Amino acid sequence: MSRYFFIQSSDPLTDRSTDNQFSLIAQLAHKGNDVSLFLVQNGVAPAAIQMEYPAFDSLLDKGVKIYADTFSLQQREIDTSQLKKNIEGAELNLIIQAMLNGEKVIWSQE
Repeated sequence: MSRYFFIQSSDPLTDRSTDNQFSLIAQLAHKGNDVSLFLVQNGVAPAAIQMEYPAFDSLLDKGVKIYADTFSLQQREIDTSQLKKNIEGAELNLIIQAMLNGEKVIWSQE
């Protein structure tokens, strides 16, 4: 079992390439890998309760650990109490910790 740590900075409503990353994350989780997703910048948009995005929402049911950058949330006036269930607010140092832990860190920038 491998450990993957994905970073997503794009809003899926404006950048449909995020669907490819969400699909890869789902496949890796389905195969039993430990998969985490860190949302930053505009990537925090689908974490809000009021936003429905099936490709992202399905990850919540697949055991993927999802984090949303608290600074990015603050900039977009999204409170952590407005996040979907099982999404945690986190700081950017989580990315550094993932690298130090030997996780495969993948930042998709299309």
